[in-house]
Order: sequence, then C-alpha cells, then structure tokens
Amino acid sequence: MKLFFTLPFLFLTSFFFAQDDLTPIVLDYDWEDNPVYHVDENDTNELIAMKDKNIIEFFFIGDGLSEYRVKHRVLWLNSDQAIEDNNKIYLPYNSSSELITNKARVSTKEGKVIELSEDKILTAEDDETGKVYKYFTFEGIEKGSFVEYLYVLKKYPSYKGKKMGFQTSNPRYNIEFDLYAPKNLIFALKSYNGLPEAAKDSTIEDRRHWSFTVDTMPVLLSESQCAYHANKQFLIYKLDRNTYSNTRDISSYANVSEDAYEYIYWSTSKAGQKKLKKFLKEIEIDESWDDKKKIRAVEDYVKKSIFEIEGNNDKFSDVEFILENKFADEIGFMRVYTGLFKLLNIPTQLVLTSDRFSLKFDNDFEAYNFLQDYLIYFPKVKSFISPIDIGTRLGYPPTEFINNYGLFIKEVTLGDFTTGIGKIRFIEANDYKKNFDAILVDVKFDEDDLIKTELKIKRTSGGYYAMNIQPYLDIVDEEVRTELIESELKYFDEDMEIVEINSENTSPKYFGIEPMIVEGTVISEAFMEKAGNKYLFNVGGLIGPQMEMYNEKKRVLPFESQFKRNYHRVITFTIPEGYSIKNLDELNIDKSKVEKGKILYSFKSSYTIEGNKVTVTCDEFYNVIIVQPENFEDYTEVMNGAADFNKINLVMVKG
Repeated sequence: MKLFFTLPFLFLTSFFFAQDDLTPIVLDYDWEDNPVYHVDENDTNELIAMKDKNIIEFFFIGDGLSEYRVKHRVLWLNSDQAIEDNNKIYLPYNSSSELITNKARVSTKEGKVIELSEDKILTAEDDETGKVYKYFTFEGIEKGSFVEYLYVLKKYPSYKGKKMGFQTSNPRYNIEFDLYAPKNLIFALKSYNGLPEAAKDSTIEDRRHWSFTVDTMPVLLSESQCAYHANKQFLIYKLDRNTYSNTRDISSYANVSEDAYEYIYWSTSKAGQKKLKKFLKEIEIDESWDDKKKIRAVEDYVKKSIFEIEGNNDKFSDVEFILENKFADEIGFMRVYTGLFKLLNIPTQLVLTSDRFSLKFDNDFEAYNFLQDYLIYFPKVKSFISPIDIGTRLGYPPTEFINNYGLFIKEVTLGDFTTGIGKIRFIEANDYKKNFDAILVDVKFDEDDLIKTELKIKRTSGGYYAMNIQPYLDIVDEEVRTELIESELKYFDEDMEIVEINSENTSPKYFGIEPMIVEGTVISEAFMEKAGNKYLFNVGGLIGPQMEMYNEKKRVLPFESQFKRNYHRVITFTIPEGYSIKNLDELNIDKSKVEKGKILYSFKSSYTIEGNKVTVTCDEFYNVIIVQPENFEDYTEVMNGAADFNKINLVMVKG
C-alpha cells in the first residue's frame, strides 16, 4: 500500500536541546568477548534462539529526531535445513539509514569462536527494484554451532505505530526489549496475545525508558485454518505525547482522516476532472438505474479497463496520466473511483483496515500500522468494494478484510469547510446464505452395466464460492475458460466423461448478483463397485470431496474461516429393477451446534423413498467465522458429519 501519511517533526523539536549533554545509550552496547552458550546434548530441536536483544532509541540530533535500533541474536543451528535457512542474515539497510555497527561470529560446538571478517559482509542489488541489500554470509557451519550477529542502525524515525514480533515455531530464550526516548516524549505501548506489558522505568531521570524481559517464550505452532501471525505474541509502540509542546494524541486517527480525505478527494487536477467526465460517459450509465447498479457498472468497467502497477512513481497516482495510459497504483485507483462516484452523486467513505490473518485491527489502540489496506464503503447501499482486487465486486470485499475493524472516513462540511472525519467501525461478514454451493445430481444406472452411471448435474455457486472462477471468465483465453467451467463438474470425478455441458452467468458482471450455473450430463464409473453378488453405490461421493478433521492434539489457536458458508445437495436415483438396499438409514445424519437458541453450524442429511425412487438431501452451513479452541471439538464433529456421509456406500443386493 502506498501511504499518504507524513511524519511531522516540528512539534518534536521545540526542546531538542535537552539532550545536548547526552549520547545515545545504544552506542555503548556490545556483545561479550568470550560468549558461553549451552544446549543440552540430547536436545532434538532444529533451531533455538538463545538470545534476542532489541533496543529502540529515539534521540534528538541537531534539529531533528533520529532512531537507533539494536538487534543482537544468537541462534543454535542443529540441522541442515536450519543451517541453510540461516547462513545469510539480511540487514535492514537502505539509502536513508546508516549501519553504525555490524558484526557476526560463529561458535562451534567445540567452543571455537570464528569472527567474520569484513569481506563476509556483502552488498547486493535487486535487478528489478534497484534496492540495495547488505547481509552476513556464513560458511562452513556445522550442526550444533551457534551463529551470533549484532548490528546498530541509525535511521529515519518511525513512531506512529510499529509492530515487533517475538514468538515463532522454535524455542526462544532470553528475549529483551528496551525503548528509550527523550524525556519530553511519551510513548504508548501495548502487548498482545500474552506478551508481558512493557514496564516504565522510574529510575532514569535524563530520558524515558520502557522494557520487558522474557526468559522463555512459548513455542507457537501453526494449525489448520488459523490466523497464525495475528495470534503470535507481539508488541506495538507509538508516540503519544510531547510534554514540552503539550501535544497529545500524536498518533491518533484524527489527522489521518483529514489527510486521507484531502489526499484522495482533492488531488485531481482540472485536466484530470475533465478526463474523468469523459471516462464516465464510456461506461454508459442509465440515470434511471439505482445506486447499486451504477456502482457495479463503474466497478466492472474500471477493473476491465485499468490495470494495477506497483512502483514509487507519482504518475501512477495521477488521474490524468491513469486515464491516458490505463494503469494505476492503489492511490490512483482510489482517486479514479471516488472521482467517478462524486460525479454520480453517490456518497463514499474511505476505509483503512488490515489483513486479519496477519494483524487484526485493534479498535482500542490507534496506531498507523493498522492502516494497511483500502476499501471504499457506500453508506446508502451498506456495501464495500476493493479498489484493486480484480476478483471481487460490490458486497464481496477480499475475505481478509471482513470480520475485522477499520477506520471509516466520511466527508463532513462545516460552513465553507469540508474535511474527512474518521470513526472505527466493524466490517461485517456476509450472512452464510450469501455464500453458497448447491448441487443437484440425478443418477441413472446403466441396465447392462451397473458400474457405469449417467449423472445429470446442476451446480449453482454464489458469493465467495464463485469468486475463484466467475470474475475471471471474461479475461482468460477460451481453453482456460473451458477448463474452469468443466472443473465445476469434474469436482466429483476428474476422469468422468462429459457428454454435454452448459453454463450461465459466467461473467464478472454477474458476480454478487446472479449465481454461476454449470450443468451437464456426464458418464462415470467412480461411484459403483461390484463386490461379489452385491454392488456398492458410493452415494456419499456425490456431495464432493470433504475435509476430515481429527483432534489428535488439543487445539491451541482459534479456527478461522475465510467466510461464512452454506452447502445444499440433492441426489436422486432409482433403485435398479430386482435390487434392494438394506442400509438406507445410514443416510440420516444430524450434527449441529446450538448456542443461545441459535444454530451456529450444522450438517443434516436425510432421505425419502417413493416406490423405487430415492431422494437424498444434505444441508450444511457455518454461520461463524471464528471458533474458539474450547468449541473446536463441536465444530469438527459437524465437519466430520459431512466427511462421514462422504464415505457412505449403499449396498445393492439382488432379490
């Protein structure tokens, strides 16, 4: 995301002279001359972080603020993979930073210490981006060695919201965090997911200091469908007050809201406005349409006509340039969309949010690092669009942004003055009924060969369930388009023979409005099996592959889905003449979780029989996004209900 936020320093420098007789604490930090580290000889871990020292110091130099960072780590490497992953240590170097100290060494398991010479600290340049990297390179590391590195970096300050993570899937010991600042600057710090809060040091008089120490950090392993990174222990710090200028709420969202509004809504030139009007005419919008239809028409046309480009060039954000060249960065897309909707008199609000799988938006702690991604909200229709995600449409923003908080910035006019005011609100997930996959299957057995079955299939997908195919079918070539449509039927059996196939609503303009429908007739031998004088009919396989979950270990992290969802299956077949089925009652399954009178998730299957015609109905839904570990067993019981049905073989016996 291209940030519009700036970091004003004027309010900070009102009393920078206070540090004239001080020097940065970090400049005195160094490692031990003779390190001694010990790991139990029977330890089977592949990697252990023996030490992780982190110091951040803000310091006034001359007429500005600088930031110093210390990173001192010791890693024990006990496998070829761990050695391969850590034989290069990249340094946070760029043209606006200065590496004051950078050194590394290896301690072998025999106790020999090898300090890296300067020629082992290399520089490389990315051919595509031109970005320069510095890194340590280690050679000849043996299993059981300790790799140690230390750097002190002086850089442009970042203080409006900074995240520091401390937890990984490997054991970590001796974790230390220190933040130092001039005594007129007060920082706010918040720890997450069980990390100790940083304590304020009251013994230092010439500067401010916050710190914490963790002797042993719990290992956190990833689990199926979880927000792993968002659930790690981490800390966020931000500058909150300057006591000398009596400035408060320095990192609040009030300034962001004003700046974002001006940056997006009022940064288009007169020439750009003229081109917007011309571009709008190309869309051919009927004035009689309601707002939803107008929004969909604009979104569909823009996403077909303008392509995303990444880069640090202001041209990519300039509306006039964008409409001439048909490519834009994220800010450019925002300006095009908001400009078009303003011409259509459709109110919009900017939304800034975060990817909930990486960092959940905290509605109680205002920090700029939560403001990572853009959405546009339409208050009249109560729906969102994503400006750059080509696979989404109105009402279905990217799933990583739903079920999360965001900063909503709306236009407010006071007299002759118009600005943006922000408010934190929740981005609701769609109801489960809006994300559906419905399958109707009519089975006909071949009279001469019961193994062969003719299946008439109709599959209807809507909402997020159509998102992986429906929005792309107009932009792929014919061969890929055919493969994508056929995959909707071959979902059941990759080797089935397609006799005929038809499809409807296979265009992005239908996404979120009309479901994608694929129906056809296929021949398959995957669902019948002869066993002696009996036939086994895998009717369960006709609901499609199912995920089976077993709780071998106690769940630690919340289970987190992409979206709420709903499945409906109806299977009909006629029992062949002269055959009977004795185990139809196996088709009756009922697994549900009820809380406070509301069904949260459920799988139910049943059957009816009229003469020899059997109709099987399965309904499954999940009306939650997050399942806490204590409820995970109930959740898996429902999911395994579908998996159990998937395994059902009806036994057809002659006579």
